[in-house]
Amino acid sequence: MAQIDKKLNKIRRDFMTKEITLDIRENRMESHDCLNHSGNFELPELLLDAVNKGDEKSLAEALKNRQCMRVYDAVSNGKSVTLCRVSDEDYEVFSKSTFDKFYLRGICLEAVSKGYKNVIIKDEDSERVFSSEKLLNDLRRNESVEKILGIDKREKRSFEIEYKI
Repeated sequence: MAQIDKKLNKIRRDFMTKEITLDIRENRMESHDCLNHSGNFELPELLLDAVNKGDEKSLAEALKNRQCMRVYDAVSNGKSVTLCRVSDEDYEVFSKSTFDKFYLRGICLEAVSKGYKNVIIKDEDSERVFSSEKLLNDLRRNESVEKILGIDKREKRSFEIEYKI
C-alpha cells in the first residue's frame, strides 16, 4: 500500500472538502462492498468530518465506532467459502485508501487552481510526473492510487507530492 506523506493544512483540507462535496452533489460517491448499508450511507459525512478535523485514523475510528463495515467477509479457497470476521486492520486499510484518494484529488485541484501544470509524486526510488488535470480526472474516475503509481497494493512505499509548473 502506498504511504503518502500528508501535509494537512486549512487550504489543503478545503480543497479535499471541495472534491468530496463534488462527488456528493453529482451523486458519484461510490458504494463500497466492504461497507454495510449504513456505512455506505454514513461515509460522506464521516469523511467530511475526518477531512475537516482529523485524518485517516479518525475516519477509521469513526467507521469502527458506528460499525460501518460488514461483520464478515466471504473468503473462497476455490472449493468452499468460509466467513472471516472483519478486523480492525480492515477499517484502517479502507480509511487510509479513501482518505489518500481525496488527499491526492485535493492536491491536484489545488495545483490546477494555482496554475501548476504538473504534480510530482516521488519516493527514494523514483519520481513520477503527472499532468495535474489528467491525474485529477483519473482519481475522479476512482482509479486506485496504486494503479496510477504502478505499484502492487501489497507493496509498502512512502511517497511525497510536489507541484511543478
